[in-house]
Amino acid sequence: MDPLRQQLKKSFATVHREMAVRKECLSSSEVIWESLINTTEQYHCCQKTLHEGIPALPIFQEFPDAPERLQSKLIASINSLMGQLLAKMAVMDRMSKTVHAEWQSAWQLVSKHSQKIAVEEAVSGTATEPGLADMLLWLQRLNQLLQKDHAERGWMLETADFENEGQIRAYRSLWTSTQKPLQEEIDTIFEYLHFFTGLG
Repeated sequence: MDPLRQQLKKSFATVHREMAVRKECLSSSEVIWESLINTTEQYHCCQKTLHEGIPALPIFQEFPDAPERLQSKLIASINSLMGQLLAKMAVMDRMSKTVHAEWQSAWQLVSKHSQKIAVEEAVSGTATEPGLADMLLWLQRLNQLLQKDHAERGWMLETADFENEGQIRAYRSLWTSTQKPLQEEIDTIFEYLHFFTGLG
């Protein structure tokens, strides 16, 4: 049973480190999203100007192609910002795979030692150690939460269309709003772990 308990503690330590990486990625992505919203808004204002006709202002009479040139620069900026968000997702993708690998390693070890693990020992914890079943369920839940969250964020970036300003705003809101309840559940799990292992 010791190898399994050691593997679980190692897995939780790894997941805890990856949580710090995830938190930094999500925090820094907020600034990128804000810039994306502002740039998308400017792009649509520019597009509206082109569709409705260029205002009879001296600057536009002198530089009639200014709106088109501005529009091209805004599109380039939007693509750059989307690239930055995708780079953040690439980091979180690695994190997500690491957490999943830890979960798989733990369950492979369970299968390997299943004949030696007594049911009572697996489900019963002590004042200083949680039961193995609890530890496995916590690790499984962390993996489920992170895989689902990662898939949803990836879908948002894959389907994001800057031509649809409302969608971009909705995705930005969803990107932020899903974080709080998810983090609360993750924190609850690590509060238990902190009591037993000092993690969190």
